This record gives sequence, structure tokens and C-alpha cells, in this order.
Amino acid sequence: MYKSQGFVTTITLLVIVVALGIGLYFQHLSDAIDSPLEQTSEAILKKNGIDVDFSKDKKEALDEL
Repeated sequence: MYKSQGFVTTITLLVIVVALGIGLYFQHLSDAIDSPLEQTSEAILKKNGIDVDFSKDKKEALDEL
């Protein structure tokens, strides 16, 4: 049973890392704001206790214009 829990933890950690990578891509390399893929990665992270908005800075920049 312990090995099964370790496998699930590894998969969960891998999903979190991928979601962070996608979010950071949209934060730094993409001009899109709140794209569906970005929103999905934010939802996955929020479900795992990480609350982040990758397009926050872009939204603030648009509000200043």
C-alpha cells in the first residue's frame, strides 16, 4: 500500500510542476490574458493549495492604460 501512495504523490507532484510550467509560460512568454489553458493550470494549482493568477500583471497594465 505504501508504494501506491508514493506513486500517487509522484503523479500529483508531476501534475503540479506541469501546471506551474504552463502558467509561467503564459506569464512570461505569451501575450494572452486568461487563456483557457492558463485558467486550467490555475484551477489545478488552486485545487492543490496554490492560489496564483499568472496574468495579474498584464491585467494591471491594461487597467493603467
